[in-house]
Amino acid sequence: MASLLVVMTLWFTNPSFQAILEPSFFFKQGLYPILLFLLSWLFFTLLTMFYERIDFRLPGSKGFKATLYVISELLIIFLYVSEPLPHRVDLDWILNPLKLLILFMLQGKLIQHLLVRERLMYRPKPFFYTRGLLVYMITFILFRLIIYLGFNGYQLPQSHLGISVMWSGIMGLAIGLSFSTLQRYLIRQEQKGKANLFALQFFALLSIGYHVFIILSYDVSWLDMITRCALDIFAVWLATFIILYFQINEKSELSSRPFDEGA
Repeated sequence: MASLLVVMTLWFTNPSFQAILEPSFFFKQGLYPILLFLLSWLFFTLLTMFYERIDFRLPGSKGFKATLYVISELLIIFLYVSEPLPHRVDLDWILNPLKLLILFMLQGKLIQHLLVRERLMYRPKPFFYTRGLLVYMITFILFRLIIYLGFNGYQLPQSHLGISVMWSGIMGLAIGLSFSTLQRYLIRQEQKGKANLFALQFFALLSIGYHVFIILSYDVSWLDMITRCALDIFAVWLATFIILYFQINEKSELSSRPFDEGA
């Protein structure tokens, strides 16, 4: 997967390289392909290994289980590469998602053949309802406003703040949907374990990987990217904490069915 990413990045160069931003120091020094391969290898290895932190005791085929996990990743990473930023040009909106789709389709096949377990006994756990999605959306919007207004973070001009806020809400929704899918099957089902596994491992890896790629590719402020990444991760952890500790998942509606403690 790392090799494929390097090939696609170098052969199908994003037009934003020639748009507004200068290439990064690493690109100018000729270190870009090597660093991109090493860092993307680490990223995809850790992301694929996280599958082992999920207890997918689902009825259904191996392909279905792998697809469910990959879609949970794609919901978040698609929104990241679609973030309205000053260096984006029109072709980026097509090229970036297409590259990701190819990469994660390959990841899904690798997971299916190497990691997916056979069907086991399955105990249903509660789904995650509307109020939980709303918590993610509001929390992510608030923290992005802190970045945009308090830290003057790298973004579209202030006249386009509404677009950035709208994207933040959609990003929060995507994170909430991913959590909805995965939270029932995390190996650790107690509240602290769930919050840490999803926010500080699963989401943190996606967020760090995306921002490292931006730093590696473009001449941007490292402080801006680190601040954005850190606050994104904290926002997701805080939203997850609120949802799990204040029972936003509305267990009472499902009280007639047996569930694990802390599910």
